[in-house]
Order: sequence, then C-alpha cells, then structure tokens
Amino acid sequence: MHRFTLALVLLLASAQAALAQTPRASEFRIVFDESVNTAPYTGRVYLALARNARIEPRLQLVNWVSPVQVLAIDVKDVPPGGSVTISSTSLAFPRTFADLEPGVYTAQAIIRRSLDSPHPGQGKGDVHSEAARIRLDRDDGLPFDLVLNQAATELPLPPAANAHVFEMRSALLSEFHGRDVNVRASITLPDEWHSQADRVWPTMISIGGFGSDHRDGIFTSQIIDRSLDGPRRFLVISPDPSCGFGHCVFADSENTGPWGRMLVEEMLPAIDKQFRGGGPATRHVTGVSSGGWASLWLVVNYPEQFAACWSHVPDPVDFRDFQRIDLYAPGANMYRDEKGDRRPLARNDGGVMLWYDDFVRRESVIGRGGQIGSFEAVFSPRGADGLPRPLFDRATGAVDPVTAKSWEKYDIRLIIEHGWEGAGGKPGLRERLKGRINIFAGGRDNFYLEGAAEKLKAALAQLGSDAVVEIDPGMNHTYSSTGRERMIEALQVAGGAPPRKAKQETDGD
Repeated sequence: MHRFTLALVLLLASAQAALAQTPRASEFRIVFDESVNTAPYTGRVYLALARNARIEPRLQLVNWVSPVQVLAIDVKDVPPGGSVTISSTSLAFPRTFADLEPGVYTAQAIIRRSLDSPHPGQGKGDVHSEAARIRLDRDDGLPFDLVLNQAATELPLPPAANAHVFEMRSALLSEFHGRDVNVRASITLPDEWHSQADRVWPTMISIGGFGSDHRDGIFTSQIIDRSLDGPRRFLVISPDPSCGFGHCVFADSENTGPWGRMLVEEMLPAIDKQFRGGGPATRHVTGVSSGGWASLWLVVNYPEQFAACWSHVPDPVDFRDFQRIDLYAPGANMYRDEKGDRRPLARNDGGVMLWYDDFVRRESVIGRGGQIGSFEAVFSPRGADGLPRPLFDRATGAVDPVTAKSWEKYDIRLIIEHGWEGAGGKPGLRERLKGRINIFAGGRDNFYLEGAAEKLKAALAQLGSDAVVEIDPGMNHTYSSTGRERMIEALQVAGGAPPRKAKQETDGD
C-alpha cells in the first residue's frame, strides 16, 4: 500500500474512532455548580452549540453574520447545586431544537450575572461551563450534563508601550442605578510624556463601534503611530462605551443613565488631571459606527467641550432614514418596505448579508445587549414595566408612532435645526458649532447608513453651516483614511508639530 494511502486510511480510522467516543446527547442538563453559584439564579440560561470547535461557543454569540446556534430558557430561583434541562424551547435561533441537524457540535452553557456587560458569558460575574464536544442524536442519545463551574474573566489590556487603564467610580451613574458603577478608559501616552513632566498634551477621544470596549483604543493608537514619521504629540483616550444594554453612545438616557454627563463632567476632567491632558481647547473626539454617532452627539450637545468632532460612518443621524426606514412615516415597518418586500439590514458587495426580521429574532433570544435593543435603551422612554419602550412590534415589525415621536430628542438633524439660532441672548449652534463638525460616510455603507448622512448634509447646507460632510461613493462601513489623516494633522499641530505642508517644504530645502 502506498505510504500516502496508508496514512489516509489511518487518519480516517482515527477520526472515526474519535467520533465513536464522542458522547451522544438527546437533551442537555445544566448543573449549577455550588463552587461558583453561591446564590439562587433568576434569569436566562443559554445553551450555545457551535460547529466551529476552535473558539468557545460563548465567544461566538456576538457573531452577527455566522450566528452560533442558541437555545435558551428563563428560570427563577434555581438554587446552588440545582439543575435545569434544555431541549424543546421557543427561545431558539436560528433553528428550533427539533429542526437542528444531527451531528457533532461544541456545546457550552452560560448564565449572565453581570449588569454591565452586553455579552452573555463575558461579563464579570457571568458563569459558563467548559466547552464540550458532543454528538447530537435526539433518537439514540442520553441527557448530557453541562456544569456551570467557570467564572468569566475579562480580557486584559493588549500589551503595548505607554498604555494604561483608567478606572473610576461614577457618582452620576451610581446614583442613577442605585449601585456602584465603575467606568474605564484606555490611555496611550506619547513617548515623550515621561521626559516632559510639565507639558500638557492635546487629547484624542476615540469611541469604538458596537461591541467594542476600551481595549480598542490600543489598536487605534498603534495604527496612528505607524502612520507618523515622528513622535505622536497627543494622548489617545478610549472610553469604554459598553453597558448592560449594549452601547451607551455617551448620551444621557432614561434607561441607561447620564453617560454624556459622566464623560464630560467626571471622566475627561479626571483623566486630564492625572495624565496632563490639555482640556477642551485641544480635545478632539472621534469614532466609528455607533462611536461615530456618539462623537457627533457629544460635540452637538457639548460644543465647548471639544475642539472638533471627526465622525466616521455614524449610526443614523437623521431618523427619516434609519437604515432606509423613515421612522416618522405613517405605517412605518422595520421588517417590510413600502412595497411589502423584506427589509435588509446589512449588505456586502451588493448582496444581502442580514435581514431585519432575522436579526431581531436572534436578539430576542440573546436578550439585552443587542444592537436594536441598544438603540431602544438609549432613545426610548422607560416603559411601565421598567424596561425601554419598544420602538416596534417584534412579531409584525410595525413601528409605534408614539415611541418614534419620542425619539426626536435624539435625532441629531432635528437637534441642530431646532438649536441653530440662539434665544434669550444666548448663542445658537450656528456659532457654537463653527469649525467643529467633520463627518465621513461611505456611499456603499454595509448597514445602509449613507442615506441619513446625505440628509444631514443637505440640512446643514440649508442652514449655512461650515460643517464638512463627505460621502465617499466607493467606501463601505469603515474609517475614512482622509478624515483620519486630517484629524491626526490637527492634533499633531496642536501638540506643537509643524503643519505637514510646511514640514515637507522644509525637508525639501
């Protein structure tokens, strides 16, 4: 027998033997190990089943495009040492338990105890089982035990020179929630920060998109440093935008609390004091996606706190085009367009990547922390049940016009229009926003965000604003390299570097 053929036969035999040893499961018993579950649990219990064995299933729950299979049940007062069984359940995505294909999966059980993490199984206090390879066989399997005995640990800051974690208790958020709430940010210092002890520095406030946290600022600073031909002359500050409902977008909200005030009144002054930031006069705020919306929101609501805003592919900035949906239109529907056709939520190279109804159905299984629920948590009033009031009916997609009307106070285009002219002797946004707004959108945005940017651009032009709004026809949902270069140049000059053009002329002499 040829050596290659023999090796292949042995490999197949080994794989078949391993498969034969994989335990068959017909249903799953979730056991609450007493070593980490010391109090009764009320909430949602998740079972994640993944084909991809390289990554723990709990870490795949955040994948929108290739969603892991999730089954869930809601429980009450499960004692330490107790157990629950998951098999047939209405909380399932993308398939029901009955429709799941038999075969080999990696299974993991998860419960969430963290009030501040949007990701089940990743927040401090969350608990999960070890990931187990199983063979799903509803006809010839046995109940399989998954033991909740692993306490979730948060990922550390990526290793980087001059990187620090800043953490503080927010008095504003703690008072709002009636419990201690800590907030944090990553700070990346310039190389010269230590040797120039009396120097103050411009600051770049970088806000990540949905699903990000303070650690993303480390990668941002590394990208910036690689683009420079000299030392960076500003601090890179990345506040963690995540909260229990998703992304706080640093807006004050009836549900998530005063995140905007926390940032400008508590966190940024404290960081400036500790790390010698230069304050509002040289403070630039930037962000992408939800962070892009947040950066624009902050400069519109707190103009004197920022020298400029550099917003990249922001979430909807005009609610007449909320991913192609006019929320204010009679009969608006999140699932169906005016022709009755199914609404896409995301695209890639012209093809539909995500549908709105499927996306919402997945969120309904995962629970709090999803993108659509995050919008509602920030923009909606608090309902009679103490939760954010839904914008739309989850079964039909029909938009509630009363709730949509209440969202007007977060419609950035409306806020600018209504506040453009001053009143009572006070200056309006015409004067207060002068020279501060820079927006960069993509004409091929993966999440259909270009329409809202176009409407805001037209509204600003009608008002006579000097805002820079550029929509690159070929750009998708990403940072604008042009916009980033302009921001870095402005920050470098604020830090004492010569303008790039002047430097190039000097270098050429």
